[in-house]
Amino acid sequence: MENDTADVPAAGRGGHVQGVILAHCGGALPAFSGRLGLLGAEEYVFNPLCLTADDIRTDLAKLYLDTAAAGTDANLAAAVTMVPRDHLVYGADAGVPCSNEKNMKRNIDALRNSHVLTPQEVDALGHRAFGLFPAAAQRHRDAIAAAA
Repeated sequence: MENDTADVPAAGRGGHVQGVILAHCGGALPAFSGRLGLLGAEEYVFNPLCLTADDIRTDLAKLYLDTAAAGTDANLAAAVTMVPRDHLVYGADAGVPCSNEKNMKRNIDALRNSHVLTPQEVDALGHRAFGLFPAAAQRHRDAIAAAA
């Protein structure tokens, strides 16, 4: 099977890492991203790459965030202050003990009723991973064609 990971520019001027999608809308990172931008380049902060405040904000904006158990407006509002809206990807946490049909449905309902994202942006969440993972997109197209 073809390697199917996202190729996303990494922090630190020119590097690349693969598959940088943070779960749960990045957890607390979006809420702290403003503080990182304000203070991360100060002389008293360990900064071996000598990143500027702009570098930090730019690098954080390269990340992708999924919506697993994080589809509420509180999570989404923080997320879209750190990353572009097209860097949000649908996530569900399906198959883990803390997820069940009821709470996954509540998360989808929260996304669909969002005041942060437009209905078109919410719809795009479910398709965005195909652009990040082209081999998975092809497997999906093949499965749809085989079922027809």
